[in-house]
Amino acid sequence: MTETAATGSRRAAGTLPWGGRIGGAGETANEWLNVRGVGASARLRADWVASLAVGCKLGPLVACNSYRNPNLHADIARTVDHVSGGRVIMGLGAGWFERDYRRDGYEFGTFATRIRALGRAVPEIIERLAALNPPPLRRMPILIAGTGLTLTLPIVARHADAWHAFFPDQPAELEAPVAALRRYCDEIGRDPAEIEWSVGLQPDDADRFLAEDVDACVEMGFTQFTLGFGGPGWDVDAGAPWLAWRDRMNAAVLATP
Repeated sequence: MTETAATGSRRAAGTLPWGGRIGGAGETANEWLNVRGVGASARLRADWVASLAVGCKLGPLVACNSYRNPNLHADIARTVDHVSGGRVIMGLGAGWFERDYRRDGYEFGTFATRIRALGRAVPEIIERLAALNPPPLRRMPILIAGTGLTLTLPIVARHADAWHAFFPDQPAELEAPVAALRRYCDEIGRDPAEIEWSVGLQPDDADRFLAEDVDACVEMGFTQFTLGFGGPGWDVDAGAPWLAWRDRMNAAVLATP
């Protein structure tokens, strides 16, 4: 890793602490998409970041289920959890970027087969985490990404501690997934408030989203908003308006009787 990257990660960790339920941010890495064919593994980079970022939760946003079997997913996450002192969030997704599958020799299959494979893997990962010796330092939260109405969201309702929706252009795009998730939770008798709702923002749209759309997302139930920063400049100061908004919202929540 270069000095620039290390400095950038330290700045990101210092500037963007987890900071409560609303508007929190953590050091994360995306293992799904590698358009240019460059970059480090998110799972290995999390280990490195854990040694630099001492004040935030961390994990892949998200790890592609297809690339490892459930036992290996669990073992890697457990190992990084120990390195980080118990701060890992296990982020999982079904995978979608065909070129990486073909390049690395994985069967791409169909959207449905990948989602069903994720549905089989998640309970196996949870079971394996509990059986590992030593186990994770805490009960590791499971984050599942995706907004598929018929296949993905039932998995979220049954197994996830957190749900991540990627890059909506407008809050209205989230209404159908939110309604579906609430319905699936109701069918199995689970309170949807047990699941942390997160939404990812396009970096070039974050300021507009904060000005125009964030309140609608909060009203729907979203309490985490993730912003992406890339090198080599690592302009994490661009997140300052979001941190100020987060602090105002958290202060208002704490002041509510």
